[in-house]
Amino acid sequence: MALNRRGILASALSFVYPGLGQLYRRAWVRAVAWIALAVAIAYLLTPPELLTAFEEQGLAVFETATLPMELTVALLVIRVLSAIDAYFLTAAQAANRDAALADDVPTPGDTDTETVDEAAATCPNCGREIDEELDFCPWCTYEFENEE
Repeated sequence: MALNRRGILASALSFVYPGLGQLYRRAWVRAVAWIALAVAIAYLLTPPELLTAFEEQGLAVFETATLPMELTVALLVIRVLSAIDAYFLTAAQAANRDAALADDVPTPGDTDTETVDEAAATCPNCGREIDEELDFCPWCTYEFENEE
């Protein structure tokens, strides 16, 4: 099994803050869901007196405040689950990309011009549709070789 560097990076980003790895992989709805879940849990499990102090003093209140154990554990669990989700999201996207590339590769003697045209209009790295006038893929930033 090959090392999934993008999955590891996405997982690390999601561990820093839930949803960042999903943003990195352009899974917008998932990213918003993880971010909203983290904010909601933090808001719901933070004691009201700490929220009141935060409104008055800002972030400085957290330098001296002690967070409840339930909040700390809940946020840790959300970070770990978000990191796992980001890793497996990346693995699934890579598998889909590989499957799409395998389906689009024209075989010798293949007279289906639509398949050849589709293969020419997709990125060889990520398999997504590209603008043929660009020198790179706008999705994965893969640079195309110049044919000049």
